[in-house]
Amino acid sequence: MTRTYALVFVAALAAGCSSASPERQVIDDAAAALGGASRIQALTALHIIGSGSAPNAGQNRMPDDELPVWKVTEHTRAIDLANDRTRVQQFREAQFQFAGATTQRITQGLDGIVAYNAAPNGTMTRAGDAAARDRRVELLHHPITVVRAALNPAAKLANPRTEGALQLVDITTAPGDTVTLAIDQSTHLPSKVTSMSDNANMGDVAIVTTFADYEDVDGVKLPRKLTTMMDKYLQLDLQVSKNAVNGNVADLAVPNSVKSASVPTPPPVVVTVEPVAKGIWWLAGSGNHRSVVFEFDDHLVLYEVPVNEA
Repeated sequence: MTRTYALVFVAALAAGCSSASPERQVIDDAAAALGGASRIQALTALHIIGSGSAPNAGQNRMPDDELPVWKVTEHTRAIDLANDRTRVQQFREAQFQFAGATTQRITQGLDGIVAYNAAPNGTMTRAGDAAARDRRVELLHHPITVVRAALNPAAKLANPRTEGALQLVDITTAPGDTVTLAIDQSTHLPSKVTSMSDNANMGDVAIVTTFADYEDVDGVKLPRKLTTMMDKYLQLDLQVSKNAVNGNVADLAVPNSVKSASVPTPPPVVVTVEPVAKGIWWLAGSGNHRSVVFEFDDHLVLYEVPVNEA
């Protein structure tokens, strides 16, 4: 009888030790809801095709005005899950008066740590480190990519909590990027991903992508609607017309000429100062943006601060 009790105790102890932590349980539940951890980790690629709208924050005439909107008639995204590569191609039409081209074809991508842009003729140029960092985090704004990253043993999970009907957990990926995943407590499907970024005009901002209208595609659940907000401003409202998994993504690798190109750095900001009248100064020299400084006895007033802090 003593031996029986000992075996029961050992079994109970083993079961207790094997139970997942609260933060790991959130990820395990999300993986199971999406189709299972093994299925998610076995995926090699995602293809997302759709259309929608992309308001242009920062181009509204007044802070509370409606944002000018680009109508996105074609949006195609391919993701190489095994090699951390992605390419987004979209064709958009301005729904507002615009001094530049009112129709634009844009191609942007990421190959590991190398961000790049492609001209309509296919010529690729390397983008800066800031673009690479932003696109690496943006890559996590999808249920499959963020859960795959969280399943990586090198990822760190922290701060499990509840927010209304959502369960949240903070994820620091193996490369060191941090996002917050929220899953629905009833379905356990990912509801949104949040990351923090810096905006030249608004400072620290939250980038939030919500997921809705899930469908089953070859054994995994994928959202047919993705909506990205920057604080209160809509950035992209995408209605997916086709989700596909796996398939050929070999062409997402950038040429060696792009990889070996030097990383572009922003040109230095040069500001010229011209006196206009007593106590009034005209600041120019930085592109086509200008500022005026008004001098008082104990302070200065900088009027029309352009573009960014520099």
